[in-house]
Amino acid sequence: MIVKYQRTSTVAQHGERFTVDKGHYDLTLFDKGISGTLPFAERPQGAKVLQLIAEGKLKTLVVNEIRDIGRNTRNTIYTLGVLEDAGVIVRIQNLGNLQSFVDGIKNPAYSFLITTVASFYEMELDYIRC
Repeated sequence: MIVKYQRTSTVAQHGERFTVDKGHYDLTLFDKGISGTLPFAERPQGAKVLQLIAEGKLKTLVVNEIRDIGRNTRNTIYTLGVLEDAGVIVRIQNLGNLQSFVDGIKNPAYSFLITTVASFYEMELDYIRC
């Protein structure tokens, strides 16, 4: 199953861009008005992603950008680790459709980039709060 996960931080954000490619996935999950600082497992649709993993149904998770997974580097890396441990391919669209696994082999560029980008998104949030 290929699932696209999306989130907006506030209910005022409508997420129209999320409907553009909705038909390309088996399931699209959207957490509207959910802060990226909330741990992934505590989000309604994030919990559904984890349930699909537990059921062995999730093969690929597509996100627009890393900050959809989280704005806290530690939780983001943890969540991506859970996905990796389950053998789920994570595809990040705004990084050129970067994938965690290519032909069944872990992509070495993926780990470097996600750690770096997750840290930048956390710093961006800190800056916004100031």
